[in-house]
Amino acid sequence: MSRSIGKIIPAHLQGRLSSTLVLCLMAVAGVYSTGNALHSSKARYESQLASGLSARGADIRRFHQSGTGALIAHGGGIGPHLYANSAEAVSGALARGFTFIELDLLKTRDNHLLAAHDWGTFCELTGTDTPPDSLQAALQLHIAGNQRPLSGDMINNIMQQHPEMILVTDKISDFELLMQEIPHPERMIVEVFSPQDYVRALNSGILYPAFCVTHSIALQQAVEHRYPIITISVELFLQHPDTMRKLHQEQVCIMVYGTESLDAEQFIREHAGTSASMIYTSTISPDKLP
Repeated sequence: MSRSIGKIIPAHLQGRLSSTLVLCLMAVAGVYSTGNALHSSKARYESQLASGLSARGADIRRFHQSGTGALIAHGGGIGPHLYANSAEAVSGALARGFTFIELDLLKTRDNHLLAAHDWGTFCELTGTDTPPDSLQAALQLHIAGNQRPLSGDMINNIMQQHPEMILVTDKISDFELLMQEIPHPERMIVEVFSPQDYVRALNSGILYPAFCVTHSIALQQAVEHRYPIITISVELFLQHPDTMRKLHQEQVCIMVYGTESLDAEQFIREHAGTSASMIYTSTISPDKLP
């Protein structure tokens, strides 16, 4: 420390000032180091994303829809129970002309797939107090009185019997288990909830991950990273009409959920195929639209 500073600052404070200066310099260095790490991590992610998407080629945009768009049977199908995810819901949806069937998938305690929105809803629909301790225990239950739960193997069998069916999955993050029990990657759209999971899905052999947009920051990420398939709530969709039209023009497959909160038929007529590629619905079936 210089003599001039020594004259101004009492001797007993000079050591404390030196320690403070060192801490400040360390903090600045830490911020700089963290900034470099974040920049490096982002660059690495973007490189992995670009590599994964380029490996898919133009086929990654196969689900972009124009014209009349497409409807997705939400929670398996149409009925009084929004999240039935049952065998009967799926068979009914296929009979009504749906090609895209959305099923929520959970992992059971013994490491198998079960179609269910969440354990609380599953218990409510099956009249039980606690989640089942195994897949077989879950399959012994009945949904809404008389409907059968669906395992991963059962979904696989349905897809084998209906080669036109495209499965839209939600919530499952164990992509290896998904590929093991439902080995139809060319016929699955798999929703993911973070940029990291998007790349992890691609690396796991998922051909068509769909990035879930739940807030404005996620929408910015979707635009920045140019994800070919996104899912988005109807509220957020309506808040950003210009962005939606722009993404649709760029052949992004935009899948809109939550239309049960408004006039679904009117929304479908106004937006399907023009700013939304697909629309989740539990009230309107393809055979009811012109």
